[in-house]
Formats: sequence, C-alpha cells, structure tokens
Amino acid sequence: MQSDTPGGTGTPPKHDQAPSDPRGKAIVDRVLEEVGETVADRDFVAFAAYLGLPYAVSTSERREVIEDLAGLEKMYRRSIEYLNHDGVSEMCRRTVSATFVDVATIWALVETRLVHFGSQIRREPYFVHCELYRRADKWLFTSRHYAISDDPLHMAALVPGP
Repeated sequence: MQSDTPGGTGTPPKHDQAPSDPRGKAIVDRVLEEVGETVADRDFVAFAAYLGLPYAVSTSERREVIEDLAGLEKMYRRSIEYLNHDGVSEMCRRTVSATFVDVATIWALVETRLVHFGSQIRREPYFVHCELYRRADKWLFTSRHYAISDDPLHMAALVPGP
C-alpha cells in the first residue's frame, strides 16, 4: 500500500492488523520527542521544521489542508492557546504502531494523554493517526487525524469551524 502524495491522501492501514516495525516506531518516537520539545518551548519556528507542507489536519468533524507557513502558524497559535487555557502542562505520547508504507512514508498510531497542572489527568487518552514523510534526511509530519470527540474546544483549536 502506498501513499499518493504527502499531505495525508493515502489509505491508513488497520493498526490492529498491520505488523508494527520497530525501526518505524523508533523514528516516530524520536520525532514526537523532538517536536514535543518545540511545543513545550513555545517555539513556532522549531515546530514548523517538523511539519511538511502541505499538511493535513483533521478531527471527526473537520479537515483542513494547510498550504503555507502562515496557515501553519495560525493552527499552532490556536493549539498553544488551547493548551495554555486548559492548563496542559505535558503531553505524554506513546507510539502504538508504526508501519513503513514505502521507504519514505510511515503511518503511525499514537496515543496521547494530556497532563493538566503538573499531575492531573482529566480525560481519557486520545489517538492520533500520523503520516510521516522523509524529505532529504528528515522525517516530517504531513498529516494527523485526531480521534477526539469529548472536547469541542480542543477540536476547534486544531481545525476551526467555518
């Protein structure tokens, strides 16, 4: 199975049936750790270096394809505002599975837990289907689909309504 183009246009594998590749998991874990540091540091320039354009982001209600840095920065600022407003002090992420679609594409399923005010967990973890694409020697997120249904503010921070 092969992705059509960067930006999330392929068909995701069924993660409960697809074998996970330890090399893919290691790559996804490393990139998640690095991009997480940019979010914790509130450093948009460093954050943007981990996302490939076009970048597709979606929830169960909406989808947006971001074509440029200005659009990416708007999404980033909304997300940071949500995290700050909700008291999120840490995002704990775990790669559940990662599958190489081809030599330059990884599809991964990531579990995310939000920690509020240093120690509170207010809601169940949510899952994110991620597509990473290798450009030169760097792995970039090119799409993420967030399986969030219990927090309309979080969904709107990721993909605003019309």
